[in-house]
Amino acid sequence: MYLTTEKGLADFCDQLNSSPTLAIDTEFVRERTYYHKLGLIQVSDGTHCAAIDPIHISNLEPFLNLVRNQNTVKVFHAARQDLEILHRLCDGVIQPVFDTQIAASVVGWGSQISFAKIVNKVLGKKIDKSETYTDWCRRPLSERQIEYALDDVRLLFPVYENLKKVLKRLNREEWLQGEFIPLEDPDNFKAPNLEKLYMRIKNIRTL
Repeated sequence: MYLTTEKGLADFCDQLNSSPTLAIDTEFVRERTYYHKLGLIQVSDGTHCAAIDPIHISNLEPFLNLVRNQNTVKVFHAARQDLEILHRLCDGVIQPVFDTQIAASVVGWGSQISFAKIVNKVLGKKIDKSETYTDWCRRPLSERQIEYALDDVRLLFPVYENLKKVLKRLNREEWLQGEFIPLEDPDNFKAPNLEKLYMRIKNIRTL
């Protein structure tokens, strides 16, 4: 599902209001700007799945309400950049958070394992990388690009479910306690003072 209207977004988010878990991913461009330029948001509860177009939809509040819901686990892979974007969009705490990359490290699958490798390990699938260098802020997006983006959350959900089982089997669920705390602390995602950064660079030039 590709959402380009506020009504479509509101209706979709109504379906997810009581979901205990959401898999979330974002697509962005950061080549020419200090901040990420958000191009797409993907979300799935394991049954419903959609790509939200933030370029066509200015009011993302229905989705952000889901993100703020502290009764819903927000699942990411390598969460930091996604959370940087989400914290710029909404105030407050985003928790609880589950990062499959961190969890994979805890169960011994390697440090900073890529999403492609973890999907291959858990699901035996190879991710199509043909759209890796897509400009996600350019419109229109093709159906292939949208499906490529949606696969990230379609596959993230079963990866999360599998990791929970492995963590339980290895009795390492408690090992994760504390690992996600930095990701749940909004102070770690505060925007820098750009004026101070500029002055720091300016002063360096005078040395």
